[in-house]
Amino acid sequence: MNHIILVTEKLSLALSFNQTFNDNGYFVDDLYDVSNLLSSIRKYHEQAIIWDLATVSIDELMKLVPKIRTTASLTIFVLDEKKDPRVVTQLFKAGIDDYIIQPYDANECSLE
Repeated sequence: MNHIILVTEKLSLALSFNQTFNDNGYFVDDLYDVSNLLSSIRKYHEQAIIWDLATVSIDELMKLVPKIRTTASLTIFVLDEKKDPRVVTQLFKAGIDDYIIQPYDANECSLE
């Protein structure tokens, strides 16, 4: 089974994304603490990361993106509660694949 990582502390978001991705043949590894992110990528050969900026800051994400990119070739989605053009520009310059603002649609992410 293919694995993806969901970085969030929001239970409702985790439940929604888990159900949708499970229905499409993916196992969702929920992470709240990103200290194990790189080891999870190596261990499970993750296909994608869905990163909730409300859970872990953009600064933390920006520190990890280069390490993620050297560890594996996977898709990185960022979920944000509001659209900030400066944040969007910063994320895409760093190599993020997609930026999604609320309301989050798990089906949209699974199709991408």
